[in-house]
Amino acid sequence: PQADELQRLLANLIHQLTLDRQPQPRFWYFPKRHKAVVIMTGDHHGCCLATRERFRHYQAQSPAGCSLADWECVRATSYVYPGKGQGELSDAEARAFDEAGFELAVHVNTECKDWTPASLDAAYTQQLAAFNRQFPSLPAPVTNRTHCIVWSDYVTQPQVALRHGVRLDTNYYYWPPPWVRDVPGVFPGSALPMRFAVPDGRTIDC
Repeated sequence: PQADELQRLLANLIHQLTLDRQPQPRFWYFPKRHKAVVIMTGDHHGCCLATRERFRHYQAQSPAGCSLADWECVRATSYVYPGKGQGELSDAEARAFDEAGFELAVHVNTECKDWTPASLDAAYTQQLAAFNRQFPSLPAPVTNRTHCIVWSDYVTQPQVALRHGVRLDTNYYYWPPPWVRDVPGVFPGSALPMRFAVPDGRTIDC
């Protein structure tokens, strides 16, 4: 991750070059100085491993008495189509998983077609409302992956997401296999999530 390496070089230079004047506070990115974190997500299209079974599997893989606050438990997000798989996961089950540290969120669906700012906003509005009707006990989702990672212009996606309370956009992952060619790596050169920015450089809080 080239960007991370350059960021650490800059931080180390600032630290070393100011030692004779004042100590600089240093903060690490992750709890307990973990060097890396994997953000586990999955898209539930109503055809694959069910969210319930996957979450139960992660619970079984977590150490007994693990601490969510210290990131000791195996947890993930499942992006679901609202209204799909009715009866598969009840509101009560969804609430129990949420309380255990899992996230259920909307897999906003544009049917893999390009969108306009208005049509994307409408998709968020309608599908978040449907999600709330299906799972009224859950908090409003704060993350999203749009099906199927369509990105029709430079910055509308994070702007619309933020208007709907979404703070983490996961429309990026190491896929498809013909691009990856079975070689591990990080596409953008950084392993840390970064805020989006409009063309003049102002950041979006997403």
